[in-house]
Amino acid sequence: MNKEKYFFTIILLILSFCGWTQNSDKPTNSPNTKEVKYQSGFKFNDGLFLDFEQVKNNKAIPFKYIVGQNIIDKRSVKNYLKKQKSIRLFHDNKVIEIAIKDIWGYASNGILHIQSNDDFYRIPGLGKIAIFVAEVNVEHIDYNNSFGYGYDYGYFPESRRTYTSRELKKFLLDFETGEINEYSIHHLTALLSRDKTILDAFLTLSKSKQKQYAYRYIREFNQKHPIFFRE
Repeated sequence: MNKEKYFFTIILLILSFCGWTQNSDKPTNSPNTKEVKYQSGFKFNDGLFLDFEQVKNNKAIPFKYIVGQNIIDKRSVKNYLKKQKSIRLFHDNKVIEIAIKDIWGYASNGILHIQSNDDFYRIPGLGKIAIFVAEVNVEHIDYNNSFGYGYDYGYFPESRRTYTSRELKKFLLDFETGEINEYSIHHLTALLSRDKTILDAFLTLSKSKQKQYAYRYIREFNQKHPIFFRE
């Protein structure tokens, strides 16, 4: 009987050990995993970001992985990218080709840049709600409304001239989803709606006051909902 108990105890110990080793292979929130809060002075890893998920995880593809371009002067990354239609780079143990227009952005000297309207722009301050300025093509229609009499005593037809110019506009980056919208109180209100206390306070303001104090509420929102990156 004692032998049976001893044998049964040994079996339980073996099963328990197997179960422990299997569970130890499962991903866990290790206490050794560190997260860094984004704040002034934070530096992104230098390199290319192919999509927004890489940005959120601060997992840039180093510039040295660009095929045929071993060294890029970090001060001229923007100029280099704008001269290319596509680049080839080592990624996930293989060489891929990607069009420049499909790159989300890059970080140089730790500063994040986003691609918008065929150019790259610095994001000066990041938060769950971020603002950046970019150039956009704006189409204008110039009407000539002057009328006169022709030789046949008829009216000259109205003339119209269309032209395009580049203008600076502000944009909102939602760091939760990666969605980008042109800056407006309407789009800002939608982002602030994730915090009822802040939204309610913002909506008590008149429209003119909302425009005047919008940045204050963005700053309050970002302070209350900080961004964290894995170290």
